[in-house]
Amino acid sequence: SCKIEINDETVGKLEESDNFGEVAIVNDSPRSSTVSALQSTILLCVKKGKFSEYFMKIPSVVAHMKAHIDPKSMTIHDILNHREAFEAFREQLKRECSEENMKFLDAVAEYNTLQNGDPNQDILAKEIFVKFIDRNESEFNVNVPEVMINNVKEKIEGKDGSIIDSTIFEESVESILNLMSTDSLLRFKTGDGFKAFVSSLKNKRAA
Repeated sequence: SCKIEINDETVGKLEESDNFGEVAIVNDSPRSSTVSALQSTILLCVKKGKFSEYFMKIPSVVAHMKAHIDPKSMTIHDILNHREAFEAFREQLKRECSEENMKFLDAVAEYNTLQNGDPNQDILAKEIFVKFIDRNESEFNVNVPEVMINNVKEKIEGKDGSIIDSTIFEESVESILNLMSTDSLLRFKTGDGFKAFVSSLKNKRAA
């Protein structure tokens, strides 16, 4: 077994199969505690470079690690890649009657499953534009800059040789995610839904 110390005070113990040091890797921060072996111990050391190479490139893994280590550090991308966090976040948007952004992201995710040249690509792209982006006709209007609206419209209309392809909504999606990061996500992290999500994680660890 090992002891965990902070400022020379023992604050916990580690037993077989426990791990430590992940906070510094995920948050790229200095170590917050000292771990000392209390008896002859075999450790498996994973260097930061290898850890990042194997795990930090998988969005769902990053999201779950941040959720367990430091939920407040979760980005909008982490929320979308963590099932329980995503469900809690979406419930908040429903309560705020501002779920249009998530519906847009869902529609684009479905669109992105199509291959370039698929006959359904043009049809679905036009449906998404009319339903979410076209300010004159959209049912669930999302807040993207005018220049992006015009760029999508030009591709939809085939102006200047533009074609509809898998990249047509990339700028709009990134714009929506940035907006949600500075608006909806901040409210979510101070609300009851996020507190309940964090509490459920603690309960799982204690089980």
